[in-house]
Amino acid sequence: MRPLRLGLKADASSGSVSVLYGCGCSAVGKALVEAAVQRFADDLPRQLQGANADLEPVLVRLLLQHSQQLQPGQPIQHGSVNAQDLQDLYAFVFGLRGLEQAEPALYRWTLRSLSVPLLSLDPLLERILIYRLIQRRDWSDILPLLKLTGPRQAERWLRVHLKPLMQDLSLLDWDADPHD
Repeated sequence: MRPLRLGLKADASSGSVSVLYGCGCSAVGKALVEAAVQRFADDLPRQLQGANADLEPVLVRLLLQHSQQLQPGQPIQHGSVNAQDLQDLYAFVFGLRGLEQAEPALYRWTLRSLSVPLLSLDPLLERILIYRLIQRRDWSDILPLLKLTGPRQAERWLRVHLKPLMQDLSLLDWDADPHD
């Protein structure tokens, strides 16, 4: 079963958002399901910034994993991390670039990382990345989770927690050499 569509609002009785899953039984059915899964995968990041911006991070990660079904070395559909992204990520974690300038690269890295089932991120880091980059939540919603008072402190917190991941690239399946 693969996800085909995500509901736009929580059900009144359960409080949960519905997800439509399907699988094809025939060759034609499988082709239809693959097309629907691809459409879902393409639309999901945008839906997570709009009507579904309040989904729990655990559900966001599961939806990203199920919509992508990545194999090792396979890039995500929403853009993979390339050499320029890697340079932007390094520049951010080592304090040479602000979050706003590195945000597009960090967004692509986050989508890729959350789509890989075997990659384990610190749970709080994962929540912060989902809230800020995927769901586009305001810092005022996120700062209390970190027990911080401002966005600058949060940016420093992100640097500290992302730096080990950038230093040990063996944890990640990058498709580019940072020195290209």
